[in-house]
Amino acid sequence: MNNFFRWPSWRSSPTPRLHRRPPVVIRGGDAIAKRSYSCGQTNFFRLLQHDAVPLEFWFRPEVALNAPPILVHEWLATGRAITAELPCTQHEGHYHLWLPTEQCGVHRFKIKYQIGRQWYWDRMPYAYYVVDPVTIPDLRIYTLIPTASGHMGEWRRDLPRLRTLGFNMIHLLPITTMDTSESPYAVRDHFAIDPAYVDPKDRATAWSQLDRFLSEARQMGFKLAVDLVINHVGIESPIVAHHPTWCAEDADEADGIRRSGWSDGRAWHKWHDLALLDYDLPDQRERTALWHYMTEYGLLWSRLAAKNEGMIRLDNLHSSHEGFTEHLLCAIRSEHPDLILFGEIFADPPVVERLVLKYGLHLILATPWEHKFLPELRGYIQDLHRADQKVRYYFPISSHDSGSPAQEFGDVISTLPRLVISTLLGPGPSGVTQGVEFGLEKRIDFIGRKGRLHLAHHAEIARLLTALNHLTSSSRSFHIPGNLRFIDGNHRAIIGAARLNDGGNVAYLIFANLDIYHAHQLAVDLTALPGLDTPCQFRDVLSGETVASHPPQLPVPLDPGDVWILEVLRARQDSNLRPQA
Repeated sequence: MNNFFRWPSWRSSPTPRLHRRPPVVIRGGDAIAKRSYSCGQTNFFRLLQHDAVPLEFWFRPEVALNAPPILVHEWLATGRAITAELPCTQHEGHYHLWLPTEQCGVHRFKIKYQIGRQWYWDRMPYAYYVVDPVTIPDLRIYTLIPTASGHMGEWRRDLPRLRTLGFNMIHLLPITTMDTSESPYAVRDHFAIDPAYVDPKDRATAWSQLDRFLSEARQMGFKLAVDLVINHVGIESPIVAHHPTWCAEDADEADGIRRSGWSDGRAWHKWHDLALLDYDLPDQRERTALWHYMTEYGLLWSRLAAKNEGMIRLDNLHSSHEGFTEHLLCAIRSEHPDLILFGEIFADPPVVERLVLKYGLHLILATPWEHKFLPELRGYIQDLHRADQKVRYYFPISSHDSGSPAQEFGDVISTLPRLVISTLLGPGPSGVTQGVEFGLEKRIDFIGRKGRLHLAHHAEIARLLTALNHLTSSSRSFHIPGNLRFIDGNHRAIIGAARLNDGGNVAYLIFANLDIYHAHQLAVDLTALPGLDTPCQFRDVLSGETVASHPPQLPVPLDPGDVWILEVLRARQDSNLRPQA
C-alpha cells in the first residue's frame, strides 16, 4: 500500500444508526377532504394586521376523531420559530378557527388530528402567509431629498406645508456622511450624519437636531421611512481604506476592488464611486466583523424609523446578499416587529414572490412611469391588482431615480393625469418625490450638496395633490386591492375606471386624459356597473358640483391632460337635477 495515502478515519467507522421509536405524530394523514386555504410556499397569501380571517377545513365523512384537531402555528419573522398549538372548533359539519394576525411578518401553519390513539399530520405542506402592518393601506408618502433641502432646521419648517398637502409619511434618502461623490448612497460613515444637514445656528449636536425633527414630525402625524444601503460603500470610505478585504475583488480595476452597478437587461452599468461589499468572506473572523458592523448600522437607523411608526427601504434589494439580508431583517424584526419592510426589487414575478416570502416584505416598488402608453399601462395596473394577494405594491407617480413626470411623459401638464392614476387606480399606497408638487421640468438630482433649493409654487398641481390625498385618506375604496374595473372600452387616450365599495357596488368613477395635446370623449355604459342601473347622482370631487346622469350612458368629455373624478352619492329619480351634457 502507498504509505502516503490513508483512508480518512470516517471510512472505517461503523455506519451511524438512528434510534428508531414510534413518532408522536405520523406524517401523511389524508383524512382532510377540503381546505379553505392553499398550502405550500409558492401559494402563500397575505393579510392585514388585526384582520379577522376564518380558517376552515372539512374531514372525510367516514373519519371519526377522538379529539378536536389542532392548528400548529409558527411565527417565523425573527429567525426562530415561535410555536403555538391552537384548538379548532366544530361548526356545521366542518372545523374552523381564526388565523393569528397580531404579529407582522411571515407565519406558517399545519393541521394535526387524532384518530384512535394516534396523532397525524395533514399530508399537505405547511401553509404560509405574511401579515402586514395595519398602517400600510393609508400611507401617503413624500420622498424628501436631503441634499436639496438645506439643514434640519429647514426640514422642520417645511413640515406644515407637507401636512397641508396631505402626506403622512416622510421618506428620507440616506443622511449618513457622504463620500467624495456626494451621493447619499455612497456612504462614508454609517454612524454619522452628514455635516451638510446640521443647522449651523443650532448649538445642539447633529443627532439632537435629528431627534427634534423626528419629534416635531411625529407630533404632526408623520411617520418616517429611512433607506438602508447594504450592498456597497463609498470607494473613498474608511471601510475601503482600513478593511479592503471586506470588498469584493476585481482584477480589472486599478485598485483591485469591484464596483457596484446595475443592469438594464442589455448592458451592465458601473457605479464608479461605489465599492461592492463581499458578505461571503472566506475568513470567518472578517466575515463576522463585516456582518456585525452592517447589522449595527441597520439596527441604528431602524430604531429611528420605529420611533415614528415607520418603514425601512432596502435599496437595490434584488442585488443584495440573501444570507446577510435575512440575518439583518431577523435582527430588526426582533426589536421592531411592526416596522414596515419596503424592498426595491427589479426582477421577474417568481423571484419577487420568493424574496417577499423569504424576507417578509410588506411593500415592493412599482414602476408605472415605465409604461408610457395606455394598453401597457392598463395591463400593468391589472397585473398589480391581481398580484396583491401575494405582493403589495407602492405605486408612486415617479421616484428619485426616474425622471420627473415632465421628463417621462413629455410636459408638466402630464403630471395631472398621472397623479390621478398613481393615487386612485393603484392597488396600494402612493406618493411623490420632492419636486413633483412644484411641476419641475427636470427631476431634482439627489447627488451633490446643493443647500436648499427655492422652488416656485405650482398651484394647480398642489391643489390636485391635496384633494387626492384627502380623498384616499377618507375612503376605504382606494385601500381595497382588486376592486378596480376598467370602463373606458380600451380607449386610446382616456383611462377610465370604477372603484367598488365593500358591498361590491360602484363608489367612484375616475377618468384621465393622457393625451396632453388633444381633447377626447368617451361614453360609459352605466347599466353594466353594479348599483348604477337607475338615474344616478354624483359629486364631482374636484369642483364639488353635483352631476346627474340618466343611464344607459354617461358622456365623458376631457380636455388635454384633464381629469374627472365622480363620487357616487345615490341612485334615485330626481327630475330637478341637470343631466350631464
